[in-house]
Amino acid sequence: MKTIIVALKSFGMRVKRIKEILEIPKSSIYEKLKERTNRDYTLIKEIQKIAYGFPFYGYRRIYMALRKEGFTVNHKKVYRIYKYLNLERKNKKKKKLTLSHLLFLQNLQLIGMKYGQWISSMILYQLEKE
Repeated sequence: MKTIIVALKSFGMRVKRIKEILEIPKSSIYEKLKERTNRDYTLIKEIQKIAYGFPFYGYRRIYMALRKEGFTVNHKKVYRIYKYLNLERKNKKKKKLTLSHLLFLQNLQLIGMKYGQWISSMILYQLEKE
């Protein structure tokens, strides 16, 4: 979205016309046109260093590590930079077993066979038949 707005503005289109075309508020357009300042360059580099050094750290642990190193920074700012750098980790959810799968496993336990055992016994049974 930002690249579209910047391109339209560079062609000389007015903000009012961009607003009408994209159907977004003017404040959003002005926000996208703002250049990011490099005043937090050291903070960004430090966050990257911590995140790549400890990939299992979330933004809260990075925030605490920054505090220990002497940075006075707000946790919301750390989170904003963390998201901007695409460092967010996706949590893996455990797969839920279906009822039929649970019953199948329960039947195997009642028989007293493990999963690999009943497959190998089925193969042996087929070989003996032939």
